Amino acid sequence: MEDINVLSYNTHCVPFVTTEKHVENIVAYVGRLVDKYNVNIIALSEIFQPWVRKSVLQKLSGVIPGSWKASPEINTPNSALSVSSGLLILWKSDTVQRDGSMHTVAYNNCCQMDCFSQKGALHVPLRVGGKILNVVHTHMQAWEIPVVCNGVRAGQFRQISNALRKLPSENTLIVGDFNTEPDKTFADSNNLVVVPHAGNVPPKTYPNDGSAAHYYDHAYTTNNQARIQVASIGGDFGPSDHRAVIITL
Repeated sequence: MEDINVLSYNTHCVPFVTTEKHVENIVAYVGRLVDKYNVNIIALSEIFQPWVRKSVLQKLSGVIPGSWKASPEINTPNSALSVSSGLLILWKSDTVQRDGSMHTVAYNNCCQMDCFSQKGALHVPLRVGGKILNVVHTHMQAWEIPVVCNGVRAGQFRQISNALRKLPSENTLIVGDFNTEPDKTFADSNNLVVVPHAGNVPPKTYPNDGSAAHYYDHAYTTNNQARIQVASIGGDFGPSDHRAVIITL
């Protein structure tokens, strides 16, 4: 069976700042990555606003070949001042099919600006040929200011752990923007491993300005054959403040 290639990318489509031009640039870049890395599954974050989601889906249909399906908007706004989780998973339905019910998590706690988005996690069970892949996509608390925001992200990890106990465990992959370095305690307690990379130094994904110091966009899995790499097109790391990653299973 051919490899399964998953693209995980924080698009930096921030409410009240994002322009149509930025969306166009994101879509064009995603299209190039899909082609270069033969991507079967796409996990995008910070698709917060309905108009951004609509624009991304419309424009992607013109730049990525084949038939694709998309997860619905989850954790929708609870007031005029808030936005959704911003999570969006797409899969190439020519080769990938949904295999069961999707599940969602809405995080109980947040801090400061993050409380204006309904962050959480999304599980989509997929089948590629005869191979099951349970994809979990998340975007966690962005800042943990001492005293004010202590423990928020730890609580979000606990919520994902609780959700995992109720989900199918076969071939699980957890991707997204964790806003923290890989958490070995979380991995070990859920029979997961941090997806390894080819080099000796973990890839840096944030910020995308040549001084990248953090490995926020990583992945956890039950598949010991999985590998991760930072995605680029000829040294171009794209228009977001994060770099995209490709996970191959």
